Formats: sequence, structure tokens, C-alpha cells
Amino acid sequence: MRAAVLALFLAGAALCYAQPVSNATAGVISVGTGGPATQVQLDNMWTVSQQGSHYNRYWRTFLIGEVMIDKSNTTDSDTECSYLCDDHFGCSTWAWCNDQNGCKVDDAACSTTATVPFQTCILSTWENVIPAYTDEDFGGPDGNGTAMVGTSGPAVGFISGYLLSSPSAPAFQPPSGLGWWNNFTVEKGVFYYLDTMGTPEGAASASDCAARCSTTQGCDAYNFCPLDEADGCLVPQFMCSSQLSVIAGYCMLASTESEGANTPFVKLDAITLPFISGVRIPVVTTPTPA
Repeated sequence: MRAAVLALFLAGAALCYAQPVSNATAGVISVGTGGPATQVQLDNMWTVSQQGSHYNRYWRTFLIGEVMIDKSNTTDSDTECSYLCDDHFGCSTWAWCNDQNGCKVDDAACSTTATVPFQTCILSTWENVIPAYTDEDFGGPDGNGTAMVGTSGPAVGFISGYLLSSPSAPAFQPPSGLGWWNNFTVEKGVFYYLDTMGTPEGAASASDCAARCSTTQGCDAYNFCPLDEADGCLVPQFMCSSQLSVIAGYCMLASTESEGANTPFVKLDAITLPFISGVRIPVVTTPTPA
């Protein structure tokens, strides 16, 4: 029900990748009084603003929390959209339309849809997720966690961001080198829930789990419960996702039933989630010159 309400909420705005920034494909947009801006310029604005110390940021990705805060504003950049999130009490998630033709999403998780004009800034948050196995809010005693639905893909026109679950924690660094690491994100304290969740199987490491996803037809995301989690890894229920439990040292692959290149998902991020997970990075193909 909440997802349906959210879908109608976003569609009404028309009346007025899980891709990391480093892997996005450059493009040209128009930004208000600032004139044309390339992706590089948008990235530079973001870097100079230092908003990266507060938010995760993703290109070609639409993210939205369970509770709508504001969808009436337009901003000249995604950085300014993130500032609006700062100014709205309780805001945890923002999505900025980076397509001059407007942004349309009709396949985000939980049947969430969105149709908004260019430069629209959507602000949202999530209600506390209370896991059945604890009296604490999702994210620990401080409730410091984020839950959202979304989709990523080469045709998704949004740039999105959400609050870091633990700004003081050191960033998780994936192994260097080529190979499958270029095809998937690598995120600690994150769990991806997709349409179809596979049966957990033993894996030697997060790298082994992700490599297995890379070679499995139809796999769009992986979730690995580290070997040192003696009690296993528990995942709370959120919106259209179910509560799950994964044994330590086990790998759970996930796939989507969505037609096309987009990957709809429910994403949970909290310092209390011991998983190392990732979703397939959208690949934007460049047309061959005639």
C-alpha cells in the first residue's frame, strides 16, 4: 500500500546506475543560469562542495525513501539538491533529474514510479525499520541507517544520493585491478533485495561471491555474509522485501524480473548490517559513428 501511494505521489509531480560517479558516462545538460554543464563540471561541483562527506552519490540511479518530503523544487545541480536535503528536517535521500527531456521511472522496486521535469529535486526519508530480532531501530541504538527503493540502469536520468550510515567510519576499499570489480559496486554495511533471491551458498570471500554473480546469467546483485559473523547476518523487513537470515561465509545472489536493462531494488544501509554487497553497474553504450 505504501508503495502504491508513493507511486501516485511521484506521478503527480509531472503536472507542475547502481552506477558510482567514477564509472559514469559524460554528457551535456543545461543548468539554469549556469549554462551548459558537462558531467565533469557536475562532478567538480560535488567535489568542491564536500557533500561527499555526508552522502553517497550515484549516477544513473533513482533512489527514494518510504516517506515523501518535497518534490516541488528545481535546482541547477544535484549538489544544490543535496543542500535542500540538508535544509529539510529528517531528509535522508534525494534524487535529481539530469535529463533535459524529463525523467521517467516505471520499474523501481515496490512498483514505485516517477515522472518529473528536468532539474526536479525529490527529497524523501524512511520510517524507522524495526527488525523482529531486536528492540533497536534499524542502524543500532541511534537508528543510524537508511532504507530505500530504487532502480539503476543506462536509461535512468537521475543522480541520487543518501546519507552515509557512518560518516566517521573509514571508506571500504575494494581490491584493485581489472575484472568483475569493474562490473559491480562493492559496498560494506549494505544489503540489496531484488525480485528473486537465490539460495545462499558457501563462498570463500566477498570477491568469490561477486565473481560468482558476474559469471551467473541474470545475476544483478550479490550479498556476502563475512566468515567472522559467528551468528550469521540478519536482514530486517522493509516495504516489499522480507526478513532474511544468511549463514556466515555464505553468498546470496539476486536477480530482477524487470524487462529491459534497469535493475530495480530495495537497498538497506546501516552500520549494523555486516554484509558486503554490490549491484551491477549500468553500462552506457556509445553509438558507433556512421
